[in-house]
Amino acid sequence: MKNKKVTYLLLVAVAVVWGLVIYQFFNRVGGGDMYVVDNYVAMADNIKVEQDTFEIVANYRDPFLGTMKRANYHAPLNGAAKPKKKPEPKPEVSIDWTFLSYTGKVANTVNDKSAYGILIYNDSYIMSKGDEVQGVTLDAVYGDSVRVIYQNQKKVLKLDQ
Repeated sequence: MKNKKVTYLLLVAVAVVWGLVIYQFFNRVGGGDMYVVDNYVAMADNIKVEQDTFEIVANYRDPFLGTMKRANYHAPLNGAAKPKKKPEPKPEVSIDWTFLSYTGKVANTVNDKSAYGILIYNDSYIMSKGDEVQGVTLDAVYGDSVRVIYQNQKKVLKLDQ
């Protein structure tokens, strides 16, 4: 019975403390009267702004080289400062890749070398990595695709199903 009285007393104390915290919070945040202060002064026409001029004197030691800057350094005027023209990129030739397809992998179990079926202009060829047929080079082999090079352009061909 004694523990119940202490529990109820502590419960009331906790409620009072939380009540005071909530009261202080709302008193500072939302409580109180709001005053609108109107101190607008239309004196902008009478204000004169003087333009400030300055000059940067950069004759300090270079922190990386440890040397002093030269006082009168000017860039060379002999044409070295002219911007260089970038060469115009050559227009890339668009290749219709429909003549080329990857048909599958042929595995050799005896010497662990694989060959890959490539269909070029409806003619089937068995190629290994690095082989070239009709200008088409087998460059790289992935799990379900191969990368070929034709006229200096690369293309990844997925396995036809």
